[in-house]
This record gives sequence, C-alpha cells and structure tokens, in this order.
Amino acid sequence: MTPFLRPRFLVANTAMLTLVVIYWRLGVFTSFPRIQGAELVFVTTLAAYGVLGLVAAFMGGWQHVSHIANSATKWGLVFTGLSMVLAFSQIRSLTGGMLPVIQSAVFALVPNITGMTVLAWLNEVAWWTGREEL
Repeated sequence: MTPFLRPRFLVANTAMLTLVVIYWRLGVFTSFPRIQGAELVFVTTLAAYGVLGLVAAFMGGWQHVSHIANSATKWGLVFTGLSMVLAFSQIRSLTGGMLPVIQSAVFALVPNITGMTVLAWLNEVAWWTGREEL
C-alpha cells in the first residue's frame, strides 16, 4: 500500500486540515503579519520540524512521526516561555506601578523554561542517537 493511502496518514492529514480550517475560522492567521523577530524564528523552527514529520509520514516512518509530534509540544512550550520573557523584558513602563510585579511573575518562569529546554534537548539527543524516548 502506498504511504498516501495508509489509514494513519489519512487520519493525520484529515486532523491537520480540520485544525487549519478551525484556526482560519477563528481568525488566527490574521495575526501572522504581527509576528516578528524571535517569535518568527520560533514559529519557523516549529514549522520546519513539522515538515520533517510530514516527510517521515510520507515515507511511512511512524516512529519518527510520533517522536516529532511529541517533541513539537515540548519545543512549543519552550518557545512560548521564551517569547513571554522576551516580550516582558522589552516593556519599560506600565501604568499603576505594576511593571515590577508583572515582570517578576514572568521572570519566575525562567527555571521552568530552562527545565523544559533541557528536557526537550535531551529527548532529541536520546532519540536521534539511540531511538529512545524520555
């Protein structure tokens, strides 16, 4: 059976198409022109990683697809945290004197971001060197 007709491939792509339609209907894509700098790099990196998963699906490498799908969420969390820290580190003033409070709350995420980065990185190293999931 060709890779394009495999049930998993069809289900995965149908689910992805459904998500794209839902995102489009919610207006998510209208915010893309506002994405710049580091966030654009993060989104591009995740998209490139997703393309690797799609290529693996075309080739029938479902272990790779599973790994990439599980890892993309980890990297997504890392990039979300980094984006928050970068965004709040650029704010210089806020009404009501709340800037120190908000910045300290956001910067308290740094240990979590660091831990998630280490987890995602070690997961990649374990997978691509020995095909082991953490």
